Amino acid sequence: MKYNIILLLLLLCFFCSSLTISYAMNQKFIITIPQGACTVAVPHFMPNPTNVHVSDTVEWINEDSTIHTVNSVEVLNNDPNINSNYSKNISVPSSLFDSNILFPGDKFEYTFEREGVYSYICAIHPYMIWTINVEINSKDEMST
Repeated sequence: MKYNIILLLLLLCFFCSSLTISYAMNQKFIITIPQGACTVAVPHFMPNPTNVHVSDTVEWINEDSTIHTVNSVEVLNNDPNINSNYSKNISVPSSLFDSNILFPGDKFEYTFEREGVYSYICAIHPYMIWTINVEINSKDEMST
């Protein structure tokens, strides 16, 4: 009986430790649009790039004192200067997500359902272009 209890406790410890190692699904990631983001001197979206997993939600918060948007775009070529002021010439809108106007303090969120690399811009300040990398959760990979 004593050995059964010890074995049961060991199995329980092993099971609990394996749960904490696995990736928690459906996490929320926060991206801020900081004060002064529409200027060249301030990072436009933080963090960049952002790495998430399928089924994770990204929430953008406008902490600037001016309006912004968060709009998905398709990049037409892989320009190494994608964050330059000329980036508006190599991206076209996509219909994946569109925040509409975000006034100071407003939030917008989107849940990514597919693996891939997603670019987005502020339509008001189109040189503000950034990337979200969406990866398959390792648990999802094992089930496919």
